[in-house]
Amino acid sequence: MRLPCFYIFAVISALGWFAPQRSFAQISNEEIISYEEMAQWVESPGYGEGRIFSCLNRDYPRFHFSLSCTKSLECEIKVTWKVNGEGIYSFKTFELGAFIVNDTQGMLYYTQFEPYATGMTLIAYDLENKKQVWSSALQALGPISSDKYANYGANLEFTEDGKLYVKGKESAGQYIEIVDPVTGKTSANKKRVFGGQ
Repeated sequence: MRLPCFYIFAVISALGWFAPQRSFAQISNEEIISYEEMAQWVESPGYGEGRIFSCLNRDYPRFHFSLSCTKSLECEIKVTWKVNGEGIYSFKTFELGAFIVNDTQGMLYYTQFEPYATGMTLIAYDLENKKQVWSSALQALGPISSDKYANYGANLEFTEDGKLYVKGKESAGQYIEIVDPVTGKTSANKKRVFGGQ
């Protein structure tokens, strides 16, 4: 007896649902992530308005972050100690900018970019010693030639082994980059460029 296509599809879907998922630590340089998985995160929340606000909502036990933005969506972030309110550092970014903190080590990492140009710079700042540790121009998509362009910034996360996981999107495509938090050097880059750029 033939089973209806609906039941076959349901069984296949169920098997896919319970299949083990790869962790960040299991993703290799040769294939950081498949294009099918990339398509999922590229349309996920965080690539629209207000990414910087989601960064502010994270829990930082020792540090407090305050934000002020202009009508042109340029934003200034001020960092203070929670214990006494003393100012530590301030930096400028855009509403689509992002930052992340290793609270234990007192390390701040944040993005800098131009909204109408390709490329991304990642900066590491030591909040305890009040000094910049490194500034690194990421590989991102590489050189892109275009008169009309939009850079939608990048999301920042930590991998399970403590690396920086950068997920960026521009009008020409998207990229994923793994960065060493100590040196700022890229250990892996995967990109997908639209339209044969």
